[in-house]
Amino acid sequence: MSVRKLTTSLFTALAFFAGGQSLIAQNNNYLTPGDPFQLERELAWFEPVYDADILDVKPKKRANTGWFGTVDKLALYASRPNLTVGEGRSERHLDSGSGTRYEFGYMTPEESGLLFSFGNFSASELQGFPVLRIPLLDDEQITDDDAEFPVPPFGLDALLPIRGNNFGYNTRFYYVGDTVNSAELEDFELMKTWRLEPYHYGGILEPMVGLRYVNLTDRNGRAEYSAAVDDIDSFLDSQVFIPGAPIDSLSSSDAVEQYRSYVNETDNELLTAQIGARYFKYSGRIRYTAEGRLFSGISLQNSRFTESLETTVYSGFGIGDDLDHYYFSELETYEEDNEEFFIGFDLRSSIGIQLTKMIQVRGGVQLLHLSSGIWRGGVARGVLPGGDRDQDFLAMGFTYGLELNR
Repeated sequence: MSVRKLTTSLFTALAFFAGGQSLIAQNNNYLTPGDPFQLERELAWFEPVYDADILDVKPKKRANTGWFGTVDKLALYASRPNLTVGEGRSERHLDSGSGTRYEFGYMTPEESGLLFSFGNFSASELQGFPVLRIPLLDDEQITDDDAEFPVPPFGLDALLPIRGNNFGYNTRFYYVGDTVNSAELEDFELMKTWRLEPYHYGGILEPMVGLRYVNLTDRNGRAEYSAAVDDIDSFLDSQVFIPGAPIDSLSSSDAVEQYRSYVNETDNELLTAQIGARYFKYSGRIRYTAEGRLFSGISLQNSRFTESLETTVYSGFGIGDDLDHYYFSELETYEEDNEEFFIGFDLRSSIGIQLTKMIQVRGGVQLLHLSSGIWRGGVARGVLPGGDRDQDFLAMGFTYGLELNR
């Protein structure tokens, strides 16, 4: 290639490069602003973090911004209801329960954000025992391992709830006794949050204010069972038998059993305003966190009492005898509403360990106290004693979970 052609090619390339840079510089004046709700393009959830990287970082720089999420498992112990028994009250105990809590939110670089939380928890304790039914089992469901339908718990039980074996067992039984504690809780929070300047020793405070909705369902019940052991005539003449089903077609060779249940189900819908704060402090890879919330509002209460009866008639008392009749009837229903003033608080504390740039594991403790305005035990009806409309609910125990960019 001649010198003239080579020189011409170089000047052409330089002119093209300079013109391209000029166009890019002009277009930079018209770039659209970044979307604050768009995740970072270089999001590195599993990017390792080293002690040297965080040694000299200021606390304010370690507090994350952007989207975050957490999930925690709850291993809490819940208090029993105060039931009216004569002139006294039942003793107070704590029964184990479990649940899950999820948190989602966003913190802007301007140090304000939103937090949404959802949690569920349940605890129960029964005082009773299983009683075998007539017949003791459904032999048609007992199969070998090579059969098309294997033995329970993954057999035909769920498809035959009336005459089949209990799910997970090769026998048929009713569970009778008293429900001394049964509570299911659902919890929703929507909070506006702020992040204040770090304190002298590196701690950071995040005040919050917002709304909280809690639904606490309490159940109080009793179950009773009676059956004709070997002679239906004496059973029908006894006071144990309840004529809640047609008995005209019964003969002395029939086998009859009855299952009678009393259930009080009480819903407490808590509509509250809430204030609180979150305080955290870093020490190397470790982060200490403490949270507190105070909420108050109105408790909308509804209690429903149901007394039901199941009567089952078989052709005989032996294994393999057919089920002739099944009757279900509600002997009594009753419903009552009420309203109470409500107040409660929620305290949490945890220790987290930073594994990667954005992931932490944590464990801690929680104390949730719905201090007043809770109706537990339901109405006093039938054999059930009922409970106060203005009592408390306490749940306390341990939590453990995972954080993403919190």
